[in-house]
Amino acid sequence: MKKILYILMLLLVASPAYSELPDCNDAELQKILKEKIEEKNLVGEKSPISYRNAKLLAKYSVFFQEIPNSEFTPENSYDVADRIMDLKINKKYTEEDYRICKSDYSANDKPLFIFIHKDEQEEGKSVVEVINADLSSRSNRIIFKY
Repeated sequence: MKKILYILMLLLVASPAYSELPDCNDAELQKILKEKIEEKNLVGEKSPISYRNAKLLAKYSVFFQEIPNSEFTPENSYDVADRIMDLKINKKYTEEDYRICKSDYSANDKPLFIFIHKDEQEEGKSVVEVINADLSSRSNRIIFKY
């Protein structure tokens, strides 16, 4: 019995960095996310349809569902899979170092994802990447620290 308690205690104390990452539907994260989406998509001259799409994206993209890392496959999103491989190869990240969140809302017929991972420069901070917010090109990604 003492061994079981000891093991449970070790598991609780040695919780992975994953638990330090914000939840997919963290209220403050969602507020910042909405602001960043509006800011990024409403900059520059765009057509009325683009403007409307940006407003809809900001309005409906605030509810995300976490996808367990073990259940994520590249078919879910090649852009997210590319980012995961980049971090695993270049930064030696493990599944405990990131979180994948998917919105029911789709932009340009692609599901909207937020990819949250630990920030190496600032302890206790996370990097949030919005993937598929526009055309999903690297230059159109929305990235911010949280």
